[in-house]
Amino acid sequence: MIAFTDVLTEILLGEPLFVARAATIPPHEQAVPVIVIEEIMRGRLQVIRQAEADQARISLSDAYNLFGIHILSHDSGREPDFFDAY
Repeated sequence: MIAFTDVLTEILLGEPLFVARAATIPPHEQAVPVIVIEEIMRGRLQVIRQAEADQARISLSDAYNLFGIHILSHDSGREPDFFDAY
C-alpha cells in the first residue's frame, strides 16, 4: 500500500508519473488529509534541524528550500544585498 504522504511528496518533488496522474483529477476534487500535510511539515522541519547540526545530506539553505523559501547565500567578502535575489 502506498501512503498518501509518499504520493504527495512525489508530486511536490515533481515526479512526472505522479504529477501527470494528479493533473487528471479536477481541481475541485483534489484534497489532502491534514495528517499528510502535518507529516510532510514535520519531516521537513526534521531535515532543517539535521542540517543545522551538520547531520543532513543537504545544506541548510537547501533544507529551507524544501518549504519553498529562497535563502540568499552569504559571501563572507561582502554583505548580502536584498536585491541580489531579483
